[in-house]
Amino acid sequence: MSLPELFIKIPSSSKILHKLREQIRKFAASLKLSNIQIDNVELAVDEAVSNVIRHAYPRRSDGLIQVRAWQDLGKLVVAVRDYGKGYTPKPVNLATIRKVREELSRGGMGRYLMKQCMDSVQYISLPYQYNETRMIIKISPQVINRPKEYPDFSPGLPEYSALQ
Repeated sequence: MSLPELFIKIPSSSKILHKLREQIRKFAASLKLSNIQIDNVELAVDEAVSNVIRHAYPRRSDGLIQVRAWQDLGKLVVAVRDYGKGYTPKPVNLATIRKVREELSRGGMGRYLMKQCMDSVQYISLPYQYNETRMIIKISPQVINRPKEYPDFSPGLPEYSALQ
């Protein structure tokens, strides 16, 4: 039995986000998540990819973004990976959110929204390799399956520098 999995490669352009949201919604629905959970997953993925576009690839539309979603022991896992500028996220708390809301007219709430929508949000940044936002939300217990091991996003994918 083949387990459901979604893998999408997109450029770092906000013009493609509507297609990504559509694919994420379909995939989440196929796992029998509730409508609220589907909305939450869609919003969290949209925010994660928007952050990559804005921060990892500023003023570039040719950066590579990989979005992979799979189920793992009663959870939907979504990983957003990029090969752009890395960062170390600072803790998000209510005081930080209030400060950001006062200082920014647009943006700055993405990480907070992701944490509100998902059960877990982790950031991985390996300098000169990749950055990844990994988000997890619990799914219905009757859909529990263990996916095959997945050591890399796409075996045989050329190095990012070769794509430039």
